[in-house]
Amino acid sequence: MSDYHIGIIDIGTVSTRLFIGTSSEGHISTLLRRSEITDLGQGRSVSSYLTSEAVARTVNQVKEYVQILKEQSLDAVICTLTSAARDADNIDEILKPLEELGLKPQVIIGEIEARLSFLGVSADFPDERILVLDIGGGSTEVSIGSYSTETEDEPYDLEYVRSFDVGCRRVTELFFKTDPPSAEELDAARAWAHEEFGSSLEDLERVNRLVCVGGSSTSLVAVQKQLEPYDPKQVHLAVLEGGQVSDLLEELSSLPERERAQLKGLQEKRAPVIVAGALILELFMGMGGFSELSVSESDTLLGIVKHLSMQLEGKESLFDWKVEYSSSFK
Repeated sequence: MSDYHIGIIDIGTVSTRLFIGTSSEGHISTLLRRSEITDLGQGRSVSSYLTSEAVARTVNQVKEYVQILKEQSLDAVICTLTSAARDADNIDEILKPLEELGLKPQVIIGEIEARLSFLGVSADFPDERILVLDIGGGSTEVSIGSYSTETEDEPYDLEYVRSFDVGCRRVTELFFKTDPPSAEELDAARAWAHEEFGSSLEDLERVNRLVCVGGSSTSLVAVQKQLEPYDPKQVHLAVLEGGQVSDLLEELSSLPERERAQLKGLQEKRAPVIVAGALILELFMGMGGFSELSVSESDTLLGIVKHLSMQLEGKESLFDWKVEYSSSFK
């Protein structure tokens, strides 16, 4: 098995992330991770178009990441886009400038995103049946399965994947018109999200562990621990009890945005959407009957690295999806 040096730019509804790491014999070493709020999905909850301002912000951030990647000796550079770009009527407005930067942008559907989250997370919880919850800006992905240490050839058993059009940016734009949001707005958001999730979880066999990835859950841990600066080692595998999530939601929703932005542990630009993220998380825990959750930093980025490594080795992966990548920058 070869060693692969891989770079990823992942463009989400709220944040644009950079990952540089090495995959060696199934082990992934992270060399660099960065995340910046670019809000590509700004306005997408009420419009089918990406705004020119959001596209410009995102492309400018990607340009900065590309300069960092050009300084590396990489075997593959991957560029993925998720919810905000999936059904945008003017998607070429973001794809074309990315291609001009030498990237091969690939829009991934929600079910693939859910599978990548599971692939990234599950090895941290060996021989456990887990539910992985990935709350994004425009959608929330759910996957259920297990990773077995006793089955080398096919260690992953993925039972269920689903993507819901419920995200922190979407909820914020649809329901929160006052600052801070009113009790009526919070209740309306809960009712809508509950209906969107529907009864899909009620029919599933009970899962003992809830594992959450994404900026909403990691930010809640950072606020709970008042991490300044952010320390991924203190966030990864941290546990939040249901009461702590509810307390955080109550605190965050009681503060105007300018005061939320000053809280220790909270990325300033995440202040506009963190209330919705906490609300979705609290609601999901209640619907699923979870008293606590584990937070993981091993998200879709690690899932992409694992999947690509299997693809380059010619091995069968957990699911059928081909990663598009650039081998170098011109």
